[in-house]
Amino acid sequence: MKKIGIFTLTDALNYGAFYQMYALQQYLKKKYGNEFEIVVYSPKENFKEKLIKYFSFNLKRFVRKTELRYKFNKSMYGINVKSYRGEDLDIAFFGSDEIWNIENKSFPNDPNFFGISVNANKKIAYAPSIGYAKLDLFEFHPELMEGIKGLDAVLFRDEATKKLAEKSENLNISRVIDPTILYDKWDDHKIQLKNKIRGPYIAYYSYISNPVFLDSLLKLSQEKNIPIISAGYNTHSWADENLILSPWEFLSFIQNAECVFTTTFHGTIMSTLMKTPVFFSGSSFKVKDFSNLMSLHKFKIDEKTTSNYITKTLSSFGNNEILERKNELRSSSREILSSLLNKK
Repeated sequence: MKKIGIFTLTDALNYGAFYQMYALQQYLKKKYGNEFEIVVYSPKENFKEKLIKYFSFNLKRFVRKTELRYKFNKSMYGINVKSYRGEDLDIAFFGSDEIWNIENKSFPNDPNFFGISVNANKKIAYAPSIGYAKLDLFEFHPELMEGIKGLDAVLFRDEATKKLAEKSENLNISRVIDPTILYDKWDDHKIQLKNKIRGPYIAYYSYISNPVFLDSLLKLSQEKNIPIISAGYNTHSWADENLILSPWEFLSFIQNAECVFTTTFHGTIMSTLMKTPVFFSGSSFKVKDFSNLMSLHKFKIDEKTTSNYITKTLSSFGNNEILERKNELRSSSREILSSLLNKK
């Protein structure tokens, strides 16, 4: 049987990283599983990188990290994860998410992410991102630029990564949507939150505890008399609860919320997929880019946003335009991908 390899992040304690990995793997499996074996390859890590990932000197954080990792690992059913050892592949995918962010030290900057030392007949970067890495830094890594140039296609998801691909002189560049939107079976995976949350709540998902909209968030909670509940590895002292949820519980957490406040790219995406009103800060260029793509401008908030504005926006919330745009982007991305895979 022919083989497809996906080179991406496989065990970050991050809902977005999990969803992008799962979505691309599942979409390819559903579409091409009869013809190809689908394997996900984890990045190479040294001892120090593994220590940072699994350990914490703070006992509470270590316990929380361990419990969350257990939940993430249990959610990995049906995914074939291996270490790449130079085997021949028919098709190699690189992405998605911040695999090209050479400034992000929370995961290994594996040369395989750029197609280097990967033996494949066809190499496709699907929705990789440079994150907050500066383009100028890549001038000090000519080997990475050569890797990108040598790919058969760079299917970018944001403008910053497009600029990097153009700088590498790769001639086959197209825009696609994140794999979390490419995949359309999220409802099949949700696990209900058994007695974890009672009554209405506002969901908060972010790595930071002082978002620019914090005052408005707290005031909205007070005015509506409903709690703010956070989920994930990070905890926030002002939240009424900080839950540890599996990726599948997190989907229900987002869907059942009155609304979601987030600073993250995938927090914004998954809220739109769960048809839940989402308010986000535009501090991240990835979130800005997605907001422009989906015309979500009225949900972008900052330190000047009032709770009154948020309440009015909630009362007029509608999903039709968002769903229509999402379906358009999903369809065009599938066509681009199909064309590449069917090309001899």
